[in-house]
This record gives sequence, C-alpha cells and structure tokens, in this order.
Amino acid sequence: MASSIASEGWPEISATMSLNVIIGLSLVALFEIKRKKRSVYGRRLDRVRHRTPLPPPQYPFGWLIPLFKITQKKTLELVGLDAYMLLRFEKLCLKICVFSSLWGMIILAPLYSYGEHQATGFYKLTLANVNNDSHVLWLSVVFSYFLTAQVC
Repeated sequence: MASSIASEGWPEISATMSLNVIIGLSLVALFEIKRKKRSVYGRRLDRVRHRTPLPPPQYPFGWLIPLFKITQKKTLELVGLDAYMLLRFEKLCLKICVFSSLWGMIILAPLYSYGEHQATGFYKLTLANVNNDSHVLWLSVVFSYFLTAQVC
C-alpha cells in the first residue's frame, strides 16, 4: 500500500523556523533589558562576596566576552558543584546534538534522498522516502550504534 503525505513539508519547516527565530530574538531582547535590573539572585552579592564574579559590562551583549573567558575551575568556585554539573551536562548535550546533526546531514539525508518512494519536498530527505525492504534502513541502525559509541 503506497503511503501518501499530504504536505510538501517546506512551508511547515519555514514557518517553524521563523517562529523560533522570532521567539529567540524576543527572549534575547528581554534578557538584555532585564539583566540590568536587580534580580532575585541579587542578595547573594551582599552575602557571599568571594563567590561573586565581576559584573559584566553594561553595553549590549557585554556578558558574552566574560562568559567565554571564564575557566572551568573558576566556574566551579563561583557556582558550586550542583550548578557546575548541570552546566557540564548541558555542554555534553550540545556536543551530542551537534555531532549527531552533522553526521545525519552528511550521511543519512543524502542517502534518504535517493529512496524509491519518490517523496517530494522536505520528506525526500527523511526515512519516509525509503522502502521497507531497502538496505538503507540498516544504515539507521548502524548510525545509532555509531552515535552510541561516540557518546559512551
């Protein structure tokens, strides 16, 4: 039984990307406005001076330079072990996401595009374009093991 996909996919992808860019820029603008005000974490500045970093410059995006200059040891001293481990975990998640996305775009998407289902639009680059009895399906399994080996 042939599968039919009602949408081409690209309008939905562009709408989602546009909405995410608008939300992201709005959140960055809100952060830039609110970061100059005293926050709920401001009390710590009065009580624990030795664990407080120098305030970042007040110009827009001035917090980025100190963010990239701080060492892991200094971060551990300033935020404590729990927050440090959370930051390390988020950094690991970012690395996994970038690694899997990169190899997925380089290896999987081109192979899926040559599938026999003749899908159109965005679906041409997905597993929906591959037949059920194709050997390309095994590539997804191999890729999963490859990603697992990389992470572990």
